Amino acid sequence: MSWNSLPPELQLEVFEMLLEPESNAAPDAAVPDQMAKPRILSTCAMVCQEWQAYFEKQNFKRLILHQDDVCQFGEILTRHQRTFLVRWIWLRIELPTYDCSRCGTPESTDEDVANKYIFTNAVWDLLGILSAWPRNKEIEQERRGLTLELSVHSPSDTDHYCQDLAVRVNDTAWSLHTPPPRVYEDKFHRWKNGHPTHYVKNNALLRVFGHPRGLRFDLRAPSARRWRRVLPKVGVVKSFKIRRQFFRHFSVAKALAPIIESLHRLVRFEYEPWRGIDTAKFKGKSVRDEEHQQLFEVLRSKRSLRFISFFEDLNPIYHKWNEYKRANRTLGQTLARTSRNLECLHAAMGVDAQHFFFAFLPGITKPPRDMRWRNLQFLSLYTSHLTLKGQDRLLCAAALAAKVMPKIKIFELWTASPQQPCIFVYGLTRRGPPQISLDSSWGARFSDQAIELWAEKAKLDNSRDELSVKYGDFGPWGIPDHIPVVQYLVTRKQLLSETSLQQLRNLIPG
Repeated sequence: MSWNSLPPELQLEVFEMLLEPESNAAPDAAVPDQMAKPRILSTCAMVCQEWQAYFEKQNFKRLILHQDDVCQFGEILTRHQRTFLVRWIWLRIELPTYDCSRCGTPESTDEDVANKYIFTNAVWDLLGILSAWPRNKEIEQERRGLTLELSVHSPSDTDHYCQDLAVRVNDTAWSLHTPPPRVYEDKFHRWKNGHPTHYVKNNALLRVFGHPRGLRFDLRAPSARRWRRVLPKVGVVKSFKIRRQFFRHFSVAKALAPIIESLHRLVRFEYEPWRGIDTAKFKGKSVRDEEHQQLFEVLRSKRSLRFISFFEDLNPIYHKWNEYKRANRTLGQTLARTSRNLECLHAAMGVDAQHFFFAFLPGITKPPRDMRWRNLQFLSLYTSHLTLKGQDRLLCAAALAAKVMPKIKIFELWTASPQQPCIFVYGLTRRGPPQISLDSSWGARFSDQAIELWAEKAKLDNSRDELSVKYGDFGPWGIPDHIPVVQYLVTRKQLLSETSLQQLRNLIPG
């Protein structure tokens, strides 16, 4: 029998079987599965023209590029007119390796210069290639369009003080790689039974996180000079993403801002940075807050932007628990101004809802007339004030703010204060009345004033039904951490990528 003699449904079934991960396992155990699948699918594309048309669409849909792949990538995609097949590009930049003689010290001046050259050349070369891509109507019809993802790390980061990174180092935004079981036993780097025995030293963290000011472009690099030190305009990218996969900080003024400004049709910005490291020389968290304030100002100027998610993660190995209470007031107020034209906004850990709603707090002067979110449909914010003493004041302010959000569908506030998790949700449903809910481990309840204000908001949403009030109980809570709380959020899949959510689930004890 020939291939063409098979019924179309059987042909499609064969294709789907070949695409399944379990059918692409490497025959040689020494070859990782994530390397075997692309290799086999590339071979499938060589069978015949029909197979090529099907499998090339799968092969080029999502691409992971090392900096050394960028030039060849441009030739293959542009010369053979395959640009319309690409939906996702992950630029996965690898910095030089290092050994134990340097793992406990910050990067030297020479290393910093080398890192900036690698970073600059890779990003500028890729954006230069993408700037020449023709606009594709099929991609433009998709709301997300082409996604550009960026990460930077050294392969040595998993071998020293940050060995927990090894579990997720090969995860992608569309799949998780499960490494073989590994129990970290490393006395030199203070790991025992798979856990660190002490807090990691600040100098060792700076080796992995980089300087709090962040990795930046070096305009003396060849690729930057080729473009006369101005990044080219890129119209095909609609989504820009940085996951919590790696720890490296990025400079806003000298890296992220130029990239964002070059993506002149950007619709989505998804950013999952790590909190800065405080040292004897400088306050890393404060430095990162300054950087993020600049970032929000840059995003404010992007008229095409409709979606922002911001999740500043922290880890007890590298940060202290009392940092949950530390949020920069100016940062929250800046984000409130930045989000006026958005449809979706999700911000956690680095921003506090009380600062976001500052203009609506009782006792504050009347909010400015232009303080409106005309397009906002989904909102979730972290706060440290959703507690017994502070929740009523915050929920009343949130209700007043919600009144100037005419299109809001889901409004969520949450806290992960040690031993006191709490989640508030205001939601509109297709069936049934609008609802406010309060879930906690400590018996949180609405005040009469808060219920009255949220009922007024429900009436503004043209609801004929009375507001429904619901309470929930998390039960005994013994984990002083934000990770379990995230799993209960209604908006969790908008706040974090699916892979990042799964990475957090894997950290929950038991």
